[in-house]
Amino acid sequence: MDNVIAEAERSFYHTFPRKRPTETDEIVVAKGLKILKGIRDIGMVLAPEVVEWKIPQIDGTTKVIRNRQTRICFTELSQPELSGHAQKFGPFSLEFPIHVLRQFGILPVIYVPQMILGDKLLSSFGPVIVWMFENARYTLDLLDQLSKLSDPQSILEIARRTNPEANHVDPNYTLNLCNNDEDKTIVKNILVKASDVRGILGYLNYKTAPFDLMRGAIYAAQNLFYPTDDQFNDKILSYYRQREWRIIPGPSLEGKMIARMATSIEKEFLLGLDHRFWSREIADDKGSFQRIDEARIIDEFQGKHISESVGRVFVPPNALDRAHEVFGNKVEVLVETA
Repeated sequence: MDNVIAEAERSFYHTFPRKRPTETDEIVVAKGLKILKGIRDIGMVLAPEVVEWKIPQIDGTTKVIRNRQTRICFTELSQPELSGHAQKFGPFSLEFPIHVLRQFGILPVIYVPQMILGDKLLSSFGPVIVWMFENARYTLDLLDQLSKLSDPQSILEIARRTNPEANHVDPNYTLNLCNNDEDKTIVKNILVKASDVRGILGYLNYKTAPFDLMRGAIYAAQNLFYPTDDQFNDKILSYYRQREWRIIPGPSLEGKMIARMATSIEKEFLLGLDHRFWSREIADDKGSFQRIDEARIIDEFQGKHISESVGRVFVPPNALDRAHEVFGNKVEVLVETA
C-alpha cells in the first residue's frame, strides 16, 4: 500500500518555456500563455534535435556521428520537486498522471556517457554502442533496399513509370550493387543475380520481423540515447539527474500513427511563437533541414483531444487569470518550496 501511495504522489511534468538571457519575466509569461493556448488548440509538439557523438578511431582521429531525434520531453517528479525544476526549465508546467503517459508509449531516456577528452581507456564504450546502433540501422536499410531491388514486381512497377506498356520482368535479372565512399565515388561493383538475393533474403527472413520493422525499432531506440553530462555548461551527470522520459514518433494505434506531421497553419503558429528556434537549420548525417519541417503533432488519443489528458496546469501567480481562460479549473499557482 505504501508503494501505491508513493507512486500516486509522483507525476510526469512538461515544463516551459526556458528563459533566455535577453528575456524579461513578462516576455516569458506571455510566451508560456501562448504555448498553453497552442496545446489546447493544436496539441503536443514533438521537436527535432541533433545529438553529436564522438568515437575515437584506431588511427587516432575522432569520428563524429549526428543522430536526429524528434521528441517531447517529460520529467518524473514529486510535486514538491516541481518548483526547483521550474526555476531551470520555465514557470509553466503540465502535469500528467504516470499511467496516462504510459498509455502513450512514453519511454525513459537511455543516458550514455560521452568519451572523456584524451582518454585511451574505456570511456568511449558508450558512444561506440550508439555507433553500432547506427551501423545496424544502416545494414537494415541495405537489406530492405535489396528486398525491393530483387523483387521482380517492384522492378516492374518502377519500369511502368517510364513505360506504361511494360508487363514483364525476367526474374533472373542481374543486380549491379555499388559501394560508394563519402563523396559518392564508386569504390566497388558487385554483380549478383536477383534470384540469388531473393534466396538469401528468404533465409534471413525466416522467423524474423520484416527488415523495415526492425529498422524502425532501432530508429526509435536512437531517439532515446542522450549524453549523461551537460558539456556546454560543464556539469557532470547533469542530464542523467533529470530523470527524463520521452514520447517519440513511430508508435501507432489501430493503424494510425500517434504523431503526425504539422500542417502549414500549425507551422505558422510555431514560427510566430519562437521564430529563432523553429526556423533554425540543423544537420545530421543525412543532410540539413529546417527544424519546423520535422515538427510532429499529437492532437488526440482514443478519440479525445490531448488536452483532456492533462491532470493539472501549474503557472506563475501573474498568469493565473489568463491561464484560467485557457485551461479552466485545471490551473493552479506554482507554489515555491524550500
